[in-house]
Amino acid sequence: MFITVGADGFIKWWSLNEIDNAEMDETPHVPITSIKEIEVKTEDGIHACLVDMVKCDDFWLLQDGNGFLWKLDCESQRSEQIKEFQSGSINEMALSDAYNLALTIGDDGTCRLQDFVRKKELYKRKFTGRGLCCDLLKRSEANKGRVAALGFSNGIVRIVALAETQMQLVCSFKAHDTAVVKVKYSPDQSMFVAASD
Repeated sequence: MFITVGADGFIKWWSLNEIDNAEMDETPHVPITSIKEIEVKTEDGIHACLVDMVKCDDFWLLQDGNGFLWKLDCESQRSEQIKEFQSGSINEMALSDAYNLALTIGDDGTCRLQDFVRKKELYKRKFTGRGLCCDLLKRSEANKGRVAALGFSNGIVRIVALAETQMQLVCSFKAHDTAVVKVKYSPDQSMFVAASD
């Protein structure tokens, strides 16, 4: 017997005997039914995109292309998310000049605020389009160092406020017809620049 994982979110067990004894005819496809299968998905019903699995003592660790790490109990066959990451590449990071904060933006359209001293993600927000660039406004009495600009592959720039518990959208606008590859505030906070492909 051997086991496969797939981008459809299923783990499947197969009979090596059945595969070894399969008779091929004119077509290159041989229909074989799995012995057993387990579906891995979130509480919202979104299937995991399984790309790898590692066997531990009494559980499996499953790598999800959507940015999650799953644990599958061998006995109960129940799966649970144990860690979340940015899926795809992280394209830019901006550091706060006032706090121990790092703002990241990635291919999955997610922007995350991290406290890098406490090694903790404070919160995240997902937007439409691939996130390509970000910048934090220099701290002032007015903005408290909690305003950021985000640039996306669809030409959209979003300005967000980094509140205590969530990222709030202040405004968004179509800055370019092509991908926004760089956003930058001027040091004196009087200007903002967005550059595109």
